Amino acid sequence: MAIFGQPDFCKGMTYALFWSDVSHPAFFTSLDRLAETGCNWVALAVGWWQKDAHATDIAPHPQKTPPDAQIEALIDHIHSLGMKVLLKPFVDAWDESWRGTFEPPKYLHWFKSYETFITHYARLAQRKKVALFSVGCENKLGPDKKQNFWREIIEVVRLHYRGPLTYAANFNGETSYQQVRFWDLLDFVGIDAYFSVAQQPESSAEAMALNWKQSIAEIQAWRQLQNIQQPVLFTEIGICSYKGAAMEPWAYPETVEADEQEQANYYQAFFEAFQDCSWLSGLFWWWWDNPSTGDFSMSREEGHNRHAISYTPQGKAAEEVIRRYFV
Repeated sequence: MAIFGQPDFCKGMTYALFWSDVSHPAFFTSLDRLAETGCNWVALAVGWWQKDAHATDIAPHPQKTPPDAQIEALIDHIHSLGMKVLLKPFVDAWDESWRGTFEPPKYLHWFKSYETFITHYARLAQRKKVALFSVGCENKLGPDKKQNFWREIIEVVRLHYRGPLTYAANFNGETSYQQVRFWDLLDFVGIDAYFSVAQQPESSAEAMALNWKQSIAEIQAWRQLQNIQQPVLFTEIGICSYKGAAMEPWAYPETVEADEQEQANYYQAFFEAFQDCSWLSGLFWWWWDNPSTGDFSMSREEGHNRHAISYTPQGKAAEEVIRRYFV
């Protein structure tokens, strides 16, 4: 049996919240539609913000951070639909600097602020009994001395949340899963798996599956070399729906030609390539659109349809691929 048919396999989708008010009924009906795809997990992503890459203070964003009560209402609704929750807090910057470039001049001050942020959501996760909690996302990790701060963060989080933990590491570079020195303290190895799986636009599912094999071999070799016992969870995975998207899954340009088939091929290639990877415990597709995302399928801007080219599979050929393997 393929791993996707195992009863404990995490068939997940990310549901990111970027508004300070997520109480509109459309947020709930969007989740209702998501449940119909066969997904049994939702990664609920919620953020606090800092000024720029060198800031040391992290705080809720007045226009983008939802109140706890509204997050809890969404968690209750997800649970009512029979799906589990990964609560996945993240930190972004007001000037749109990527978190993987954050270099605060006073690390201790930043980590104290981060501790306030992450324990806030750890307590929320415990109150709502969510099934999994992420202690961080795509941060620049640095040398072992700096990573000791992350070990302390994990110890503090465990005082407030008693469920399993993961960390969402990037797939390459200084923020890569291979740079993390604290997997021994966590229950799952989390990877935001934006590996390139194509050398040219409009690659077939078969060609992408072959390219996936290279990344599979890379992860397996690393697990063996480092004696990693924890299962792997793809905390993010996906591409946009435009020609050439599989070449750079992390990219989402504004002016490109929509191509649902390339996205569908990518999804199909994943399912074909990973069906026998017993070390993979699940995945979270990035992402399912909702009213707070610019690609929301029910609020297309005149003359500029982000939904047609962005990450969401909702209403596209990729959604049908998900249903074939998840339902």
